[in-house]
Amino acid sequence: MGDLTPCESFSEREHLLKLIYISSPYSGDPKANADKARIHSCMAVLQDFIPVTPHIYFPQFMDDTAPAGQELAMHMNLQLLLSCSEVWVFGTYLSTGMEREIKEAIESCITIRLFLKEVLPMYETKRRTKKLNGVSVET
Repeated sequence: MGDLTPCESFSEREHLLKLIYISSPYSGDPKANADKARIHSCMAVLQDFIPVTPHIYFPQFMDDTAPAGQELAMHMNLQLLLSCSEVWVFGTYLSTGMEREIKEAIESCITIRLFLKEVLPMYETKRRTKKLNGVSVET
């Protein structure tokens, strides 16, 4: 078989996973909210999506306590959001950052899914392991 062009190799992939942007509160109680965001991300993985959850990732190397850092982080968040197929919004409280993410998704015609009920108890009581391409993911 000859070399494949990028388009041919792309179309022959067995299963492409969609990117899902996870929008949930972070400020207020960053540790507890990051823990919840990790569970929301696992929920996406269990449904065969790739979660994009920058409020888990960026605080590991960025300081968003100053306004300039917050604005840079939000700018980066919105760039990531634009690469996603959907935005999943968790919780009944919308932070200022979440409002900006939702506004960007609406303006960009990106599907928004709302998860208004608390999903954590459901996933904490149904702990299970799922294999994704030979890698175990426990929630």
